[in-house]
Amino acid sequence: MVFTEEELQKVWVAFSESIQQDMPRLYQVMKHKVPELENGTKIKIKVDSETQKSEFQERLAQKLIGFLRDKLENDFIELLLEVVESDEVKNLLFSASDKFNYLLELNPNLQLLKQQFNLDLE
Repeated sequence: MVFTEEELQKVWVAFSESIQQDMPRLYQVMKHKVPELENGTKIKIKVDSETQKSEFQERLAQKLIGFLRDKLENDFIELLLEVVESDEVKNLLFSASDKFNYLLELNPNLQLLKQQFNLDLE
């Protein structure tokens, strides 16, 4: 079934609200991103970093695709994730690994501490 951008937006908001409690960080990502409809079934989502893209793919993509296919009644929906870094976004640290990598650039000895104490970032 064919669907419109407006229908997509409504379903997008409904899904994002459904994950607000369980996945607050991904909820914030979805809340601030507007999906773009391409070729009728491809939905492009622009994220701010490789970390966001990977977290989105690992924790959310399959649930979101299932939800979109069900609510929009279209089994051919695909998600395309694109990393688009702006100067403003480059200065933001989203996850623990982003923060660690930033600090690691400032002080490479942190890697030794992480290894010696067997520290986990999450």
